[in-house]
Amino acid sequence: MRFEAGIGNIADAVGLGAAIDYLDRAGMENVTRHEVGLLDYGTTALQRVPGLRIIGTAREKVGVLSFIQDIDALVAALRRLPAATVAHE
Repeated sequence: MRFEAGIGNIADAVGLGAAIDYLDRAGMENVTRHEVGLLDYGTTALQRVPGLRIIGTAREKVGVLSFIQDIDALVAALRRLPAATVAHE
């Protein structure tokens, strides 16, 4: 850093410290349990979408859901729904 212009990114360091403090207070076991619950909920919901294929189905994975959607299947499924259902959601 001796020859770099400017100062270090202090805001990011402060933000990271605050995030670590928050996670420590919440408890990582609670955070992990919540993340797994959200992942299970999202996976179950996405599995019901016609023409959608979830990418990455490892048993122990991070809380990220990647997917590929067949747009023709989605459009066909939406057309089968009552108009009030589509407008409401």
